[in-house]
Amino acid sequence: MTVLRHPITWLLLSYLLAGCVDTRQRTAAEPAAHPLLDQIWSTAAQGFIGMDELRHALANADYVLLGENHDNPAHHKLQAQIIASLAWPDPAVAGFEQIHTEQATALEAWLQSAPDGTSGLDTALDWEQSGWPDWALYEPVFAAVLARGWRPLDLMFPAATVRAVFSGGIDAALRSDVIEQLQPDALFSPEQRLEMQALMADSHCGRIPSEHMAAMVDVQIARDAHMAWRLATSDKRAVVITGNGHARRDWGVPLFLQQLRPEAKIVSITLTELAADRREPGAYATARPTWTDFTLFTAAQDRGDPCAGIP
Repeated sequence: MTVLRHPITWLLLSYLLAGCVDTRQRTAAEPAAHPLLDQIWSTAAQGFIGMDELRHALANADYVLLGENHDNPAHHKLQAQIIASLAWPDPAVAGFEQIHTEQATALEAWLQSAPDGTSGLDTALDWEQSGWPDWALYEPVFAAVLARGWRPLDLMFPAATVRAVFSGGIDAALRSDVIEQLQPDALFSPEQRLEMQALMADSHCGRIPSEHMAAMVDVQIARDAHMAWRLATSDKRAVVITGNGHARRDWGVPLFLQQLRPEAKIVSITLTELAADRREPGAYATARPTWTDFTLFTAAQDRGDPCAGIP
């Protein structure tokens, strides 16, 4: 009999399938009053830039990661605008954290049906049952991708693999040759893993039992490594639609992607919600050089108290 290293509950599985989402943002800052609203911060220049400068910086990139808060409509509108404006003459793909490998066949069948815009794509992906926010939020991003003639690419593994990683470790999500190349178990120091655990516990309102935190970190690392592997093997330029936590340079997808494609130019962009009491870029973790290359500041989505409904 196989003994599970970390017994999993349905409540915990819901956290795992939801990805790494910071639920602590409660109320939106007053947009008109905030000095950072709609500003673009360059971590390299340590200053603000315009949209034209951002487009120029992205023109020669091989991979552009567009981090998001999944339920913020402003983030998806910005992602669509950036995709539409990218000066990439060659064919590209758009990798989505929101599409997993078991949906790839249905996605391919939909693409082969010569669809009209995005009509029927949500049905093909069974979006309503996916656990992601409403399709209307993501539809503009898919529309922008398809308008460019780019193919959506599944980046994530399915729920069964999430459970396997939680119970048995990172090896359950990746092929042996990918494990050997990336060595994800050895890549992070104990101090980094503890920092990941603390961040994950905080972002889930402290509701995750401490004995499960190490396995939660395994799932996060496996996700990042798997997404990087999918991008690297697509052999095309790519934009990536994913959460801000996966887009971070120091321990997210870019870290693994750079190992797989050392010559590639990878640019990380975080879409960051404003807080009324934080009025300088340095007050935001997602605007630090270790995390991102560029930060676009947006109004926050008003969620009330998301921790109130978590047992």
